[in-house]
Amino acid sequence: MYNVYLSGGGLKGAYQYGFFKELYLRCPAFPIKRVYAVSVGAINSAPIVTKKIQALDQFWNNESGVHPFDAIVNDWSDSPTASARLYSFFKHGSVFKNMKHKPYEDFFDSINADEWKMIREKLFIISYCKKTKTPQITGHCTTPRQVIGAIAASARFPGLFDARDQDEIDGIFGTRNVHEVLKRHPDEKWLCLDVQSENKKKSQGQGQGQPANARIYQPIVCSIPWVSQASSVLSNRCLLDHLIANGRDDARDFLQGFEKD
Repeated sequence: MYNVYLSGGGLKGAYQYGFFKELYLRCPAFPIKRVYAVSVGAINSAPIVTKKIQALDQFWNNESGVHPFDAIVNDWSDSPTASARLYSFFKHGSVFKNMKHKPYEDFFDSINADEWKMIREKLFIISYCKKTKTPQITGHCTTPRQVIGAIAASARFPGLFDARDQDEIDGIFGTRNVHEVLKRHPDEKWLCLDVQSENKKKSQGQGQGQPANARIYQPIVCSIPWVSQASSVLSNRCLLDHLIANGRDDARDFLQGFEKD
């Protein structure tokens, strides 16, 4: 059984999507004990826990014909310069501005009792409390509304969402080092995606300061300057598709080691 850590990182959520898309395709019975999720990882978490990864297709792949960036490009169509588009980005919302509560409400309406039990028992969402300056971990939720609220808090990044009147903000502020999470279950196996660690290279197994039972994977981010080319839908799709493909490659790599365990 593996604990899974899904870190924050905005568009790197596409990498997580690609990883679990391939993982579940090749190993549908992959055993997950718990999932700890932060920021964009929280956005991806419920479909990953329930193995209903297709629920994320509308956000990350080309099958629907709509990428998350497409909505922003349309919103920015009346902003002729890069600086004006960037201003619009911070004024109106993040790349996930189209991800309101309704997609999650629809998702919870679609799951059965066993899938809801999986979420209730296995999913832990991390946010950060501005008042106490400590991470807040929400788990064992009793209603879908609690889960949705925790996801919204974990992904509430100041400047991208209006967080002025919110005590809980993006969980990435409380989990700058993955060991804060790993130490909760130090003797168990971990699958960590895109962690913030001393070792910046994609790695598997024990590295500098990493526990022996953690398999750690980080996306290889291509060099497309996505902010300066935000008006180019093609560039944005290339970036997301690159991250998805990278995730799928790493899932195949992970499964080779998993089968040897």
